[in-house]
Formats: sequence, C-alpha cells, structure tokens
Amino acid sequence: MENVILKSEEKKTRSEIVNFLQEIALKIDTGVVKLVQGEERVELVIPESLTLELKVEEKIKQGNPKKMQLEIELEWYEGKKQESIQLV
Repeated sequence: MENVILKSEEKKTRSEIVNFLQEIALKIDTGVVKLVQGEERVELVIPESLTLELKVEEKIKQGNPKKMQLEIELEWYEGKKQESIQLV
C-alpha cells in the first residue's frame, strides 16, 4: 500500500533547482529533513545507509517534442538497521 504524504511539481529555473538540491543534500547529511507544504508538515529521519535510485526516461508522443525526465529517489525502511556482512 502506498500513502502519498506530500507531492510537489512546479516549474523552476535550473539555478533554483540547484539551490534546492544543495539545501536538501545538507539536510540529508544532518540526518533530518523537514518539509512543509501549506498546513502539512513532515519530518524524515534519514538513516546512514539507504538506497539511491536514478532513472532517466524519454517520453515520445507523436506530434510532440521528446520529453526527458530525470528521477532521483531515496528509499529506506524505517526502524530497520541495515547490517553489512562480516567475515568471522
């Protein structure tokens, strides 16, 4: 089951996007990301180990220019510590 807590899609300049990504990267580095959208507030606790997924898509519709899409996704399980394999 998927529950969308916050979603945003808005046009920004490349410079504005760079600033946002730099700011969120600093927040991820601290381990806590706080997001606010209207009355909605979300605080994410980011673990040391998580999964980074990058995806590039091209969408082609006849009669329209090709649309490119870059998705950056971070995934983790709450409360589950990922342990690395150890040799004994």
